Formats: sequence, structure tokens, C-alpha cells
Amino acid sequence: MENTSTRIFSPPKSSIFLTETWTSRIIDFFPFALEDAILVGTCSVNGEHYVISRKGTYIKENEILTQTNKNTDNKAINLPPNYDELKKAANRTANWKERLAAVEELGNWKSEPTIDLLTHRMNHDSVYQVQEAAYAKLKDFGENVHMPERKKFDLIKDTSKVLVRIKKSLPAEHSYEDFKEKLQKMRSDIYDTYKGEKGEDFEKWLEEQWKAAPFKQPRRR
Repeated sequence: MENTSTRIFSPPKSSIFLTETWTSRIIDFFPFALEDAILVGTCSVNGEHYVISRKGTYIKENEILTQTNKNTDNKAINLPPNYDELKKAANRTANWKERLAAVEELGNWKSEPTIDLLTHRMNHDSVYQVQEAAYAKLKDFGENVHMPERKKFDLIKDTSKVLVRIKKSLPAEHSYEDFKEKLQKMRSDIYDTYKGEKGEDFEKWLEEQWKAAPFKQPRRR
């Protein structure tokens, strides 16, 4: 490709490629080309029109149109207006209720990005209720998916070790409420995940974990 540095220019206001909506669509379909990049303009090279990223990546405009319009069921552009906010909420590790709400809303919009997000939540969410909701939405979309088995051990890696460390970090005479408060402050992800997973049995389960964990041993004089 010839040197186009002098040919980069701000596109006219009528250009659809630098509007906020189209920018998000382009990033969805070309993450390999626009990784953490910002679109800065357009240019023409030998009669071909390109969109240019801050990193100097060039993408043909007709390729973007082809990719966006290739699906007859409109999957490519069927996104909620608050898609970016829902995407963040769906990946918020310390709030399972927000993840669940995001899954429920994303499940009303069938598109490739929403299917990808729902599939990730179905396969990897630490709270089974969120996994079930994502699975149900994908089935409603007609996707060929299978519900993962419920986890039998730690929902978050090394949870048992974390609970022991927190208990040992407290004075020997501390109470269950002291332990619970420190867990919530230090590892809100663990606290929130198990509260969502255990439901009404959460308090009973957490107190049992507290009782079973060893106390801090007093120093010998």
C-alpha cells in the first residue's frame, strides 16, 4: 500500500463510518484489526475507500458493509441501544444480580455479539442461576447449546484457602460477623458469588465454613 499519511482526512458529516453506532459495529466485526484502536479518518488508495484506525490499520469500507449485511436474519445489527452498558454488566464479577439482569435483557436481542456474550456467561459464570438464564435465552434463539454441569467444588479458585486466610488474619476472639464483614470487604467476588449460588442457605453455609476453618494460633512466649 502506498504512503497515505498525507491523504488522511476527516470524513464529511454524512459519512456513516465514524458515527458512534457504526464505530461499535466495526469493532465488533473486526476486533483483530481494531484492537484498542480509535477510528481517526478515511482515505482513498487507488480508488479503494478505507477506514483508518489510530494504529494505522486500514479496512476497506465495502468489506465492512459486506460483513454487516451478510446475515439475512439481521443478526449483525440487532443490538440494544445500551449494548456497551449491558456488556459491562454481564462481565461484572462481583455482582451476580447485575449479570443476571444483563443476560435477561441481552436475550431480547438476537445478534452475533449478544450470542457470544450469552454463550460465555452460560459456560463460565460462577453462579448457576446466571448460567441457566443464558442457556434459556440461547435456546430461545434457536442455538444448539448444552447446559454445563453444576460445579461441585470451589466456584472461584482457592475459595477454601481464602476463607482460612481471612479467619487467621482476625484476632482469636473474633465473631462470625467479624469474619463475614472482612470477607465482604476483601473478596466481594467470593461473597457475592456464593450468596447468589447458595440463596437462602448462604448464611448457614458461610458460618459452617467459618467454624471449620482453623483459628489463628496465639504466639508462644
